[in-house]
Amino acid sequence: MEIMLDLVAAGIAVKQIDSRCIAVAARHEDNLERLDQMCERNNLQPEVLLTALRSRQSAMKEYLAALEKIGGTPLVRMRASIAPKERTNPLDDPWSSL
Repeated sequence: MEIMLDLVAAGIAVKQIDSRCIAVAARHEDNLERLDQMCERNNLQPEVLLTALRSRQSAMKEYLAALEKIGGTPLVRMRASIAPKERTNPLDDPWSSL
């Protein structure tokens, strides 16, 4: 999960109990990607496109709320005084510190 690597790189202390919230955020991210692909199609009827755009707006709000719960936004990390860890190699195993 790319979101897991991003959280660890941002200095978030990830615990096993966080896995459910992280999975929810990952599902929202996947839904947004699918909605983006759908909205980019040229052959959609206007009412279908409008529904997809509304769904995307709603999904974006839910995604941001999920990210806030797991410390996935800069504002949340700033409030919690969480700084990114220095990593010498971006391919280091994020699970090794757990």
